[in-house]
Amino acid sequence: MRRYRRYVLPTSGGQALIILSSFFMSFLGVFRVLPLLPLQILWINLFDGIFFAMPLINEPLDSDMLKKPPRDPKEKIINKIFIKKVVSSQWQWHFQVFRFFTLQVGP
Repeated sequence: MRRYRRYVLPTSGGQALIILSSFFMSFLGVFRVLPLLPLQILWINLFDGIFFAMPLINEPLDSDMLKKPPRDPKEKIINKIFIKKVVSSQWQWHFQVFRFFTLQVGP
């Protein structure tokens, strides 16, 4: 479950951040064209859903998973360190996409 959380939150949040900011940047006139077309968004979701999830499939199973005690009920599922990691990876992904876009098309 932790591995899945580490995968889903940064990628989904990064996609949402890219889509929202591209809409607002084109609406405000920063870009002459919309940076992401609907078909490109679908391709990003398809690529992300298939190829980024492949490492989760190939990870070794925990043979002693049932022997481990359950996690502490007071332990938070999402803590501050996890949130910082998710937010930093989302922003890194966001800036890389827009840097690539501005190199290809221009501001």
